[in-house]
Amino acid sequence: MYDKNKAVEAANKKSAFVAGINDDVKVASAKVQTSPTGLTFLEITFEKNGKEVKQTEWAPKMAPWMKTAADLEEAENRQYARMLQILTCFYPDEQLNFVGDSFKDFAAWVVELINNADKNILTRIKLVYNKNGFLTLPNTSSNDNKFIEKMEIPKDKSELYIGPKDVIVRPVVADVEVPVDPFQTTEEANDPSSDLPF
Repeated sequence: MYDKNKAVEAANKKSAFVAGINDDVKVASAKVQTSPTGLTFLEITFEKNGKEVKQTEWAPKMAPWMKTAADLEEAENRQYARMLQILTCFYPDEQLNFVGDSFKDFAAWVVELINNADKNILTRIKLVYNKNGFLTLPNTSSNDNKFIEKMEIPKDKSELYIGPKDVIVRPVVADVEVPVDPFQTTEEANDPSSDLPF
């Protein structure tokens, strides 16, 4: 049903989260989930003004650009460093020691710490768009490009910034057009031996 009031309300509805630096964000919860294909992932929920944005962390696995087990271990270490950025907002460094072999155990450790963290501590986070146009934390783990810090840090002392690789404008992906020959019949289109244009 078409309704002017609902249309105006929808047009004026604004998300609490934007691409860029977001203040007064609560790290609300975390949980371990299983995808429909059976893959385990970690989901962290950030909340602001009743709105949520979720960060998904998948188990690193061998990919075509990885040549050795050391490459996979480096991906795991980068993921650990990313989680440390979040956890150090709530815990002293000496409490953040996890050693293990499985992503499932690591994710369970992160979930326990986030869910037991002081929810009164607000954070400042950086969100960017991924290649599919969804808001996410930047895929970085380096100390020179942080994505989260406590709100108690004054803005003029903040270490969060928008870098040259941070996508803050939603990428637009046009539909792929497939050319169609209106004079070609279905049978001719499916016959590879036919070289006739009509």
